[in-house]
Amino acid sequence: MKKSILSILIIIFSISIVFSQGELADKDKIFFRNEASVGLRLNTNGWSVNYRRGKFVNPKNKNLWEIEFNTIKHIKETKQFIYSEATKRYVYGKKNYCFDLRGGIGKQKTLYKKADKNSVEIRLITFTGASLAFLKPIYYLVDDNGVRRTEKFEASHQHGTILDRKPFTRGIAETTINPGLYFKIGISFEHSKYEKQLSALEIGINSYAYLKKLDIMAETPNHRFFVALFINYRIGNVFHGGHHKSRNEDL
Repeated sequence: MKKSILSILIIIFSISIVFSQGELADKDKIFFRNEASVGLRLNTNGWSVNYRRGKFVNPKNKNLWEIEFNTIKHIKETKQFIYSEATKRYVYGKKNYCFDLRGGIGKQKTLYKKADKNSVEIRLITFTGASLAFLKPIYYLVDDNGVRRTEKFEASHQHGTILDRKPFTRGIAETTINPGLYFKIGISFEHSKYEKQLSALEIGINSYAYLKKLDIMAETPNHRFFVALFINYRIGNVFHGGHHKSRNEDL
């Protein structure tokens, strides 16, 4: 599924680049604008949705603010089928679902400016901020020598004894919170040909650390520190936009 979505994003970006190249309407002008956008990001250990605001500082720089919701998966997770009347998927040995809510501030620097609304702008983005990881227990329906029980995962549970995974709502009241910090750096390719719209593909690396280990798996070492690659596609709007004479672009 992730590979399919990744392929679609790359195809969309490639097509946009091909059709966005046009004549320079006015070489002595450059864009300045504030931005608001949403994004869908695929990470090497999960997926994310995010909202971002960008405020114009000068023709090469913007200040950024963002909030994100992320899923975090253990590197050793492998999905397997439960062969029962329910036939649901489960991850053997998984104790908790892990979700992360983040808020951060960042900087955006234009490396290659958008000389015309139909061209491509290349940007460097950096973020740092705080995060809260939420760990929600997973309950399973287990066959204990012919007696069915609803339990959290235990090392004594074998593949054949797990019959089903209980609904997500089971165990919400037992959710625990683990605070942390994150840092992100990436390259953004903004390619919208409309002055008041934003379309961008971002690629980069995301690192984050938590106060305690994220207790996701039962029989595999868990970790506090993570590094993940990402690809992010963003769409949004431009406001207070306009033009600025290029003689001021070195401010």
